[in-house]
Order: sequence, then structure tokens, then C-alpha cells
Amino acid sequence: VPYNLSQDLNYSANLAIEPVDGLKLIASGMYNKLNKGSINQFGDSLTDNIHYWVANGSIVFMNPEKKTEFIAEYFSSNNSYEKTGTKTLHGAFAYLGYKVSEKVVPYLFAEGIKFNNSDMFYSGSTRTLESNFSIKPGFRYRFTSNAIFKLEYELLFGEKSHFSHGPRTQFAFAF
Repeated sequence: VPYNLSQDLNYSANLAIEPVDGLKLIASGMYNKLNKGSINQFGDSLTDNIHYWVANGSIVFMNPEKKTEFIAEYFSSNNSYEKTGTKTLHGAFAYLGYKVSEKVVPYLFAEGIKFNNSDMFYSGSTRTLESNFSIKPGFRYRFTSNAIFKLEYELLFGEKSHFSHGPRTQFAFAF
């Protein structure tokens, strides 16, 4: 089903305040009505009309004059189906870093997500998404203000697959 701009509108709101230098408090939300036959992110056709709600709240402390960095976010996604009721997904993450120098920041990153596998929007007809929690100690090296390298070691605790671990790397740059 093609997306029809005149009928299929998405509504969103965002509120952010910075009560002190470097500390941001953010709340946002979004609503979208998805019609039966729309395609989800996995390419599956939706079998019911959905009222899709997303809300999140974030706390960010990133002051260039301070050594400590902190980011935390909680989010919730509610899909209200006309036939089967409401299905909810919850997730959160937290990041804590400490600037050893202008270039090197060791950090700890933790995240978790709780899927509702009876939600057709995420799981589709043939896939099961696993709720999980992970912890990633790592460090970030800044080559320039536009180029960084990250190395971290992920410890992943899955709801069904139990435990896995391994290194992760990332090189990022901006134009």
C-alpha cells in the first residue's frame, strides 16, 4: 500500500530544556496510523490497522568543560491493533564516559530491550525477536572533531540465547 501524504500523517512533539550548562532534559512522542496492507521495516504486509505511539525521555550531560559525560534514555512503543489490542515494547540505554584527555574517553554503555513477540509490527509472521540486555565497556579515540574510533567489548545476555560476547569496533566521521 503506497504512503498517501494527504491521508497518512504522522504527528510528533519534542520538548527539551537545558536548566544548567551541558544538562539537557528531553521528552518526545510520535503518533502514526498505519493502515492494513502497509509494509513494516522487515517487508511484511500488516494484517490489521495500527495506531502506533512512541514516547521517550532522555537525560544528557555533555559539558565540554567537565570530564564526566552521561546519557540515558527510556522509550516505549505501543501498537494498538483494531483486532488484537495493544502490544508494547520497552527499551532503555545508559552511557557513562570519563575524559582522560581531549582525545581519549573510556566509557561504559548498557542497553536493554523487551519485545512483545505477539506484535506483528516487529516480529512478522515468521520471525521472533529476542529481548536482551547488553553491557559494553569501551573507549573512544578522537582523531579530529569530525573523526572518531571506538573499541568496545560487548557482553550480551539474551532472553533465549543466554550469553554471548565479543569485540566491536566503529570508525565514524562527519562531513
